[in-house]
Amino acid sequence: MCLLIIKKPEGVIKEKHLEQAWDSNPDGVGYVFPDKKQKMVLKKFIYFESFIKSYQKDISNNPDANVLLHFRWATHGEDGHRNIHPFKVSKGLFFGHNGVISKVKDSKVYSDTQVFNQDILQKLDDDFIENPIVMELIRNYIGVSNKLAFLNKANKFWIVNEKQGSWDNNVWYSNTHWKYIAKAYSGNEYYGAGYSWGKYPVNIEKAYAKNLKECKTTQKRTHNCEWCGKTSNLLKYSNVDGKQIRMCMQCESDTNTKTIASFKF
Repeated sequence: MCLLIIKKPEGVIKEKHLEQAWDSNPDGVGYVFPDKKQKMVLKKFIYFESFIKSYQKDISNNPDANVLLHFRWATHGEDGHRNIHPFKVSKGLFFGHNGVISKVKDSKVYSDTQVFNQDILQKLDDDFIENPIVMELIRNYIGVSNKLAFLNKANKFWIVNEKQGSWDNNVWYSNTHWKYIAKAYSGNEYYGAGYSWGKYPVNIEKAYAKNLKECKTTQKRTHNCEWCGKTSNLLKYSNVDGKQIRMCMQCESDTNTKTIASFKF
């Protein structure tokens, strides 16, 4: 089901609650915030230890920033950094999603959130977020069971279907998976977070290795950045969280990563 979070500057999330969020949603975690120069800082992780170290440092160095976080439980699309939220909508605007958007086309590569972003959000005018009519249309399209959170470089956030989540200590949570780890059993099978469409626990290292191998063997066919999902004729393998991630030049610049190798198509 994933967990989507908006943390205000005065908000506090205990480390144990972040651990519980990860245990319920172990397929990756990401967050984004505007720094003191109003530049959006986006980070994604497949290891909790790397995430918590970076997150604690960033909120300490940026005490006035709102932060959008997302813990992923994979239901659609590939594993790996490619489908870890948040996602860039336009320059200075990012978003995360909790739920399943059933109206978008199915993809074996991209999650429903990525497809929704590419096919709908990124085709809207840049100022759609300030238009209440457009936001209401988006809310009607995704349905009441889905929640969206947006954050821009001006440190302003918006939440779609906010009442379907809850506020606690100046932090908005899309569900209660930060409080406890929901579990479900079916015969001898074990399923995490109460959902029977995925096995738990997920072997993140194995899934990532498989994803990276597929990307290397199909890069001439897909030409997709694993960070933002967009196509590009120039991709670079960059070191992120100790792993090689295929990035476009824009994402490499945004994340300040170190290039390992470049590929031009």
